[in-house]
Amino acid sequence: ALAVVVREAMDSYPKAAVTDVGSVKADVLDTVWGHRELHRYVGSHPMAGSQRVGPLTARADLFADRTWVITPHDTSRAKAVLTVHALARACGARIVSMGATHHDEAVAQVSHLPQLMSSLTAARLNDVPDEHLNLAGQGLRDVTRIAASDPRLWTQIISANSEAVRAELEAVRDSLDELLAGWGDPEALRRFLADGRQGTRAIPGKHGAGGV
Repeated sequence: ALAVVVREAMDSYPKAAVTDVGSVKADVLDTVWGHRELHRYVGSHPMAGSQRVGPLTARADLFADRTWVITPHDTSRAKAVLTVHALARACGARIVSMGATHHDEAVAQVSHLPQLMSSLTAARLNDVPDEHLNLAGQGLRDVTRIAASDPRLWTQIISANSEAVRAELEAVRDSLDELLAGWGDPEALRRFLADGRQGTRAIPGKHGAGGV
């Protein structure tokens, strides 16, 4: 559906640079590839938002200091790329450029998999007695916060990036199998937890090793 909108925009606005802000880029590019005006299309993806939906949750500073990924392709005209860069800068975002396939692999790892893991944890709570849920602290709320996101939206996003996300899920399955295989071994458990702790330090920004 997004590719149809991009194609219609290129047809309707013959002098405009055309971008989209969808969460998956390669599928759109593949669908519009071959369009006579493809040189005016430059995909992009502002990495901003929250689990809240609707116009009343809008914020003027939504994109301020957030990453905005721009995904030019081989036939993108320099003028169109610069126009999309200017849009991102006007919104106060930090610009990152990469190819569409590279982008989709990256967001599978840092956005789409975390969404599924949060939903997996939250779904388990449906079987937890109320008296147990009363013990929940901030840690559980942190882990499950994004599980409150719109399921319809995330079904579309993950389905469009299915191959890359499946690869990440299979890697998680392998890690769980390894954890269970060593269950009862305190040293194996310590290594598992230490790997998780190390992973948090890899995240850039205020929560990671390079934070400010």
